[in-house]
Amino acid sequence: MSQTNADEIDLGLIFSKIKNSFNNLLIRLYYGIQFLIKNWWVIGIILVLGIASGYLYEKYNKSGKITTIIIQTNFKSTSYVYSALNLLSYKLDDSDYLDQIGFNPEGLITKIEIKPIVNIIELLEKTMYNYRAIEPLLEKADFEDELLTSEVFFTDYKYHKIFLSTTSDANDEVIQNLINYLNSNSKFNEIKAVVIEDTKDQIKELNITIEGINNVMSSISEKSSVNSKPEDIYISTGSGIMDMGLLMEKKSGALKLRERIRTEIVKYDNIVTVMNNPSLHDKDKLLPLDQNTIPLYFIVAFLMYSYLKHQYKKVKKLADSKNSEL
Repeated sequence: MSQTNADEIDLGLIFSKIKNSFNNLLIRLYYGIQFLIKNWWVIGIILVLGIASGYLYEKYNKSGKITTIIIQTNFKSTSYVYSALNLLSYKLDDSDYLDQIGFNPEGLITKIEIKPIVNIIELLEKTMYNYRAIEPLLEKADFEDELLTSEVFFTDYKYHKIFLSTTSDANDEVIQNLINYLNSNSKFNEIKAVVIEDTKDQIKELNITIEGINNVMSSISEKSSVNSKPEDIYISTGSGIMDMGLLMEKKSGALKLRERIRTEIVKYDNIVTVMNNPSLHDKDKLLPLDQNTIPLYFIVAFLMYSYLKHQYKKVKKLADSKNSEL
């Protein structure tokens, strides 16, 4: 019986605390509404100042735009691309030069930076047979990351990132102007024509090779036993014996090489091929600032100030009462 009474008392205390907490919340809400009604004119002035500040911020703020362009450099043009971008970065304030290369009006681009996309596998494939030649350079490097993106290796990478910063007035036409600028080199365009022609000849030769292998394999398959496996078939050519399995391996290698060359020639339309779909966008901000959010920040700051001021007075009153008792 006593246990039942104790449980009832505990539940009663719990409900009483919940009720008191709810009442305290309602009281605080009431005081908050009274505070807003009492200071409506202050809040009105703050809203007007916030809206005006937001308007002026959007009108005069020049935070700028950014984008990242992923490119592939073709025809061993990596050194040229880096040099061209470094020159452009140096000439950003030269209106005559910018107008000459098609950047008009001046001042749209504020910063250009290019870095290679490090591919360790690609680097090892190009250097594994000449490691002794690069070993002294590796020993002189203080930091591995700096070495991998330094002038020692950047020409060995196929893909690179261009970090472009512009003013807020710029649009995506600046990106196209930049790519046109890189693709305007006359010497590399001559090299491009030669490489494309040679690549097409390679594809033709591979087609002939694959077709010849297919013809040989077809003629042999008609004469061979039904139960014979292709890798167990040997072809007599008069001067020697040809392994059918080796022939199939040659065909597989030719097919893979043709696929790789066809994939690459698609990107040979320019000296620099853009691999992504870059578009200028506003720089990231710590807080979203615009004409709609700035008045809200002003109101929140005012309410926080008022609350802290109220708490300070409350604590000061308690401190004074303690001092008077002493």
